[in-house]
Amino acid sequence: MSIQTYFDWRHKLLTSFSSVSVEDFQGILESDDLFFAYSEKGNRHLDRKPKKRGEKVSKERS
Repeated sequence: MSIQTYFDWRHKLLTSFSSVSVEDFQGILESDDLFFAYSEKGNRHLDRKPKKRGEKVSKERS
């Protein structure tokens, strides 16, 4: 799930709680894990060597 989805769900839940009395509310809602994909995109200093693509070009022509 994206951060925006979590944000939207949180606000929907908070607004819905205002219309429900405390006696009507039962149970537990839990949301505890959020994972981010590791990416170095846009970083000036990479922690790894760049990927080499293609082949070396020879100076001689055939």
